[in-house]
Formats: sequence, structure tokens, C-alpha cells
Amino acid sequence: MSDDMKRDEYKPRAGSTTEELRDLVNQCIMSHNEEILVNLIFYLEKDYIDVARLGTLDAYDATWTHEDVLNYMTYHT
Repeated sequence: MSDDMKRDEYKPRAGSTTEELRDLVNQCIMSHNEEILVNLIFYLEKDYIDVARLGTLDAYDATWTHEDVLNYMTYHT
């Protein structure tokens, strides 16, 4: 299959449903794999900070709320 066909078939995922996330959390807890949840939260936070820094042209400060980030992006970039 050509790369063009693969690209055409790719559809970005909109995100997990609440039910899917709840199932993941329950599976992790029942199987004593809480470390998976810790890693997920850690990397989500890291990715959010990266996006916030990019979106604010590196003006992001760790004390900012999500609303602060959005306001900065709206009024200062």
C-alpha cells in the first residue's frame, strides 16, 4: 500500500470517552498497576507544559492557570 493511501486512511482520534478512561482506571486499580496512571498523568502534564510554552512563545510560567495561558495566547500572541 502506498504512503498516500495510508495517509488518506488515517483519521486523527478525537480523544477517549469518559467510559474508556474509567475502564482504564478501573483495570489499572484492579491489577495493581497504579504506576501506569502515574506515568500517564506525568506525561500529560509534561506535554501540556510544552504546548503552553509553545503557545505563549515561552512566556509560560508554572504558576499560571489554564485560563492564564488562554488569556495570554488570546491577547499577547
